[in-house]
Amino acid sequence: MKLKIKMMNDKHFKELSKKLDTLIKLTAINALRDRNLTDQVGILSEIGLMPKEIAAILGTDPATVRTLKSRVKKRKANNKEEETTPRS
Repeated sequence: MKLKIKMMNDKHFKELSKKLDTLIKLTAINALRDRNLTDQVGILSEIGLMPKEIAAILGTDPATVRTLKSRVKKRKANNKEEETTPRS
């Protein structure tokens, strides 16, 4: 039995990419629905999305995403500091 392998042209690749982007957005929106915007940004950032991508998913501005990422980073640093500080 012979298999024919068909190469994907640019048009098909772009269509597939667009569909995958839509699925990613829908999955992210569903998974983050009960969280505040700062937590949403933190989670999407942790999985490797860039501010522009996060902004597109959440319907906000990339500058807002960068600001919220900074807050998340500060919050994590404060939590880590509290965990390592001995209690008396």
